[in-house]
Amino acid sequence: MKVPRLRTALGIVLALGVLWVLILQLDHGLTRYRTKQRIATLRSDPSPIRREAAAFWLAENASRIDPVLVQPTSLAALNDPSVDVRRSVGAALVELGIRSAPVIPALAVALKDSDAFVRVLSASGMKTVVLETGQGREIAIPTLIEALKDSNETVRVRAARSLVELGAGDRAVPALAEIARGNSAWNRHFALELLEKIGPNARAAIPSLIDATKEHDDVVRAVAASALVAIGEPDAARPVLEEIEETSQDWEARQIADSALKRIVDEARARRPSSNDSRPELPRRH
Repeated sequence: MKVPRLRTALGIVLALGVLWVLILQLDHGLTRYRTKQRIATLRSDPSPIRREAAAFWLAENASRIDPVLVQPTSLAALNDPSVDVRRSVGAALVELGIRSAPVIPALAVALKDSDAFVRVLSASGMKTVVLETGQGREIAIPTLIEALKDSNETVRVRAARSLVELGAGDRAVPALAEIARGNSAWNRHFALELLEKIGPNARAAIPSLIDATKEHDDVVRAVAASALVAIGEPDAARPVLEEIEETSQDWEARQIADSALKRIVDEARARRPSSNDSRPELPRRH
């Protein structure tokens, strides 16, 4: 009795496996068919609404579609008059690039697009593709450095961030120092954090960081002082950090200040290996 049951069970498992393979093949074929439809729409449909819908579908399904099939049309669509088409195509190209399609040159072109969002997407996408594939760095780095001159501050911040994550953050220091003195609180905060990540190679930004420690926003002040610690200027940062830790009503600012002060203590202790039984104390105001 056991043998027929076992054969029946194996037969069911085999049938389910065959059914699953057929479903995958059907899905692959359907995806390919739909991809070709969207490509045709992008190439020749006069309606910007239909082209935008096609580009959006390609972006949503970029992880599933054949890069070889869609890449030529996507590259051409970067010149589409519709900004929404170009935005969706840019997003699709990043995903295609992660799957080893050679898209860095196309993203370099998109980084000169008239739309700031497309340029932001391209600056971030370049970094993602290079880190995921290890390819295109020789094009990405010079292009991102050039993007530090962009008229849009957010584009400059994104380009700087990509350079930092690609290990070329020192090239972004002058641009970040300028942004740290800009009008956008969000971009200032972002620039200060990037300068902190760059560390000692960001010494040229010290005047901007000191200015930022004098602002009214305690979080901005704390981040700027923390960056000074990372750069190697703890004496300039400590009074600001102590004041924030003791008097600020902002929880985030106090957390940043506390972390930076602990780093100062740890670094001081590391420089005094002979003092095994003592912990360097930070002077406190009374």
